[in-house]
Amino acid sequence: MGQIIPAKQMLSKFLFYILTMESYKSFIQTLTDGVNINNLRFSQLSEFVIPVPTVSEQQKIVSKLDKLFENTKKLEDIARRNLQNSKDIFNSVLNETFRNKWEMKKLGDVCDVIAGQSPDGKYYNNNGKGLPFYQGKKEFTDKYIGCPTVWTTEITREAKKGDILMSVRAPVGPINFATEKICIGRGLAAIRPINEKEFSNDYLFLFLISIQDKIKGSAGAVFASINKKQIEDILVLVPSRDEQKRIVSKLDELSLRTKELEVIYQKKINDLAELKQSALKQAFCY
Repeated sequence: MGQIIPAKQMLSKFLFYILTMESYKSFIQTLTDGVNINNLRFSQLSEFVIPVPTVSEQQKIVSKLDKLFENTKKLEDIARRNLQNSKDIFNSVLNETFRNKWEMKKLGDVCDVIAGQSPDGKYYNNNGKGLPFYQGKKEFTDKYIGCPTVWTTEITREAKKGDILMSVRAPVGPINFATEKICIGRGLAAIRPINEKEFSNDYLFLFLISIQDKIKGSAGAVFASINKKQIEDILVLVPSRDEQKRIVSKLDELSLRTKELEVIYQKKINDLAELKQSALKQAFCY
């Protein structure tokens, strides 16, 4: 760790604002590999050119930026609260939905659970030969697993399109849908309803999200892994098929609306960040 001390003719707050500029961060990236900055020498920092107006002019610039940053922070705080509130609304309705007293069954009684098994690494490739291979949750998104980066010509355990994929090694519990037939490694398990006419995987996906904290551990304990038997022993609520369909429809619609709000609030946060950078560029003539 190093320390940058401004010269007598430079206000520390003035220098601080300069160092928060994207142009400074980009400059640092040119001196590193983008990951490790341990070998960065302070002599290299001196190559970054900065404006040095009079102290009185620095005070004026700092005063204006202080006011702008104070106002934008208030707006950011509001946007972040609204963003969190939109997420909380969905989670609240989700949890309330599954407080009904329907019949409970073990997951293994209504679903097949396929534990992943990793092929030998010599069968891996990145040119699309064989089946897409997923080792863990690296490619997980909000709902559907992302595009593959690795394929395998040796198939050990398969998941089908529409199967629920669960991360079974730290972190335990996150889930996604498979979008095609894939090979799954030991960091994943596939969950597939035995009879989709009686039990919906769309319903199960929402139910598993509602109990994700219990899956990953209770009383503050977080499991490093979860095995097939433990997954099969998870208790799930099993309402009628019509009720499952109603629940999925209601929660999917709510999810769509809350995500639309999240996009709006996130954009406001991003716009405010851009506004601050624009103000910094104007202040320092970059």
